[in-house]
Amino acid sequence: MDAEQGVPIISDRREPGRDSPNAIRPVGQAPYIVGCWHEWEFDGSDRRIILCLETTLELRPGAEGFDPFLLDELIAEATDLMRASVSPINSIRIVPQSVPISDRTRR
Repeated sequence: MDAEQGVPIISDRREPGRDSPNAIRPVGQAPYIVGCWHEWEFDGSDRRIILCLETTLELRPGAEGFDPFLLDELIAEATDLMRASVSPINSIRIVPQSVPISDRTRR
């Protein structure tokens, strides 16, 4: 459930190329895109499809390593993926690469 909007979210997030029609890994994809999937948000009978991209790029302006030109490139790549999708995409969500739980618990 999205806490801000109060709408249910269903996510099909799997490794690209692993039995999911929603896991996308097109040829020529930017190397800083490490995951790509669709999420669905439901609000009553309305459904919104969101293209989600996981990236290694720093997304916080002002943080060390933030590069606005690479972010613009990522947005252009996301827009191209959205246009190439057979499903109508309502929006794009760009998220930072997650740290595996095993890495978070190591001391």
